[in-house]
Amino acid sequence: MAKYYMIITNMADFTKDVKNQFKCAGFGYKNESSIAKMEPGDKIIYYVTKQSKFCAIVEVTGKSYFDRTPIWADPTELWEYRVPTKPIIAAKSYYDGVFIKDIWDNLDLISNKGKWGSQVMGSFRKMTENDYNVILKALTKKLK
Repeated sequence: MAKYYMIITNMADFTKDVKNQFKCAGFGYKNESSIAKMEPGDKIIYYVTKQSKFCAIVEVTGKSYFDRTPIWADPTELWEYRVPTKPIIAAKSYYDGVFIKDIWDNLDLISNKGKWGSQVMGSFRKMTENDYNVILKALTKKLK
């Protein structure tokens, strides 16, 4: 059974992911044990801060690995715990994503609309299957 996750990323790193065709997803050392549990078929949603948009969904295609090769914008954040991925659906730019407020009434993630920003902080979190389906449907409608 697939598991669902969300990466909270910035505009520069999302741009790098688009350029790299979402070949892998990277995470910091705090998430090493969670990343090691990811399996092929698991899904990762990309949420871009400052834009407050869901911009892509990828599928995990293999086991996690450690790699310090720079990929993303900040050379001090290598996100060296990685999983190979392939895109399911992805915006070409962070401008083209789905604004969180347009779908938040249907998201389990947003339990407090008055403090919704705190619910999309950090760099990584688990998601529900419902949230995955709501975001997938919204991205598909917007991008297709």
